Amino acid sequence: MLTQFSLDNGLQVAAYNMPNIHSISLSLMVKGGASFDKKGKMGTAHLLEHMLLQGSPSFADAQVISEFVESRAGYINAFTYFDTVELVMRLPDRYLEDMLKLATEIFYQPTFPEEALVKERAVMLEEIYANYESTHDRIGRFFLEAKYAVGSLLKNEVVGLPEDVKSLNMQDMKELYEQLVKTENSYLCLVGNFEKADLKKLVEEYFGPVKTSGKFVGELRFSDSDLNEDKFHWRSDADLSSAYVDLSFKAMPKDAPVTDWLAQLAVMNVLANLQRSRLNTSLRFEKGLVYSIAISPIAMPGFGMNNLPFECRPENVKTVLEEIVNELIKIKQNGLTQEEFTYIQNYGIDTLMMQFDSVGAVMDTLKQDLLWEDKIYLPEDTIATIKAASLDDVNAVIKQYWDYKTANLSIQIAGVVTEDEQKYYLELLEKLQNA
Repeated sequence: MLTQFSLDNGLQVAAYNMPNIHSISLSLMVKGGASFDKKGKMGTAHLLEHMLLQGSPSFADAQVISEFVESRAGYINAFTYFDTVELVMRLPDRYLEDMLKLATEIFYQPTFPEEALVKERAVMLEEIYANYESTHDRIGRFFLEAKYAVGSLLKNEVVGLPEDVKSLNMQDMKELYEQLVKTENSYLCLVGNFEKADLKKLVEEYFGPVKTSGKFVGELRFSDSDLNEDKFHWRSDADLSSAYVDLSFKAMPKDAPVTDWLAQLAVMNVLANLQRSRLNTSLRFEKGLVYSIAISPIAMPGFGMNNLPFECRPENVKTVLEEIVNELIKIKQNGLTQEEFTYIQNYGIDTLMMQFDSVGAVMDTLKQDLLWEDKIYLPEDTIATIKAASLDDVNAVIKQYWDYKTANLSIQIAGVVTEDEQKYYLELLEKLQNA
């Protein structure tokens, strides 16, 4: 059963009761995250995430916090994303009050000890260096550089840049804390076994008195100006045995209607994301050219991109890419078939019927909807929307949002992309852009 309310100070709450389990899971979030890192200060949000767990009035330091949680067989952590900072906890349900007390202090009464900042900055560098020079990380950074314009905040690396992290100080971190951590910008999600009246009383008791000064400036918005004007990029890396390719284009923004998001998900599943999808059927099961392939969205308020990355043998890049381009053109021009639509509609309904069997799936739904939607969409709400959709509705959404004129292609390979190959890829990219 869903419980949703807000406090007088602006904190928004969504809780879902699962009476047959014996735990409570918590997520406390603010909008912001690495997108608010300033030039030369990459990693500030990540540092804030670390420092939130370093002490509060009732919990002297990180070890005291860990002992408090682990002595109750619980789990605690914090995470930084591009657009949020999040505290998560899980405890046996009889410790609900302990959980809320601790969460309140961590988020709204952190002590930010100076000695912890030096230590956590060093830990962050270890975290960054553990991956920074890895092949996987180099591939990801190149794709990021190729996709977005110079100076775009979309290039911000969530973990931070080593040279920036080394110079981050307490003032940098506190300025971001003051900017993001407002009760009006706070979102609390709880999933587990609780009594509704008890939960609401305890949330009001611990979070109600919290007062923060000033207003949240609002989430950042992005536009076409954030995209790289150069649409083809390649890099040679002798350590690569496979070719790594990323094809992206402008698509659906985060604040698009839920009906449109469901339509896009349906098309993505038909195109590439299911085993029986068009691209997996052809490239994986019939021709054996890729191990797997999928399309995924990156969405921000006012702006969105779809990414279609794949990995294959260098000699197969042209064949795979040509088939992807042809399918993208075909699916936008002709849409799904009635058979595909019926299949994916039933698939979506059956998936949703199982969705709330999992605490994690329930929490993901609450977080996504509380942060970005006008309501919490329970499975029955979404099923009703899917049943009401038509084939024409779904196909119209793709024509509306998928903008191939912005298509961007990046290739990373051990050898060299010759001039003739560059010409071929540019012509293929132009074919997609003109479709």
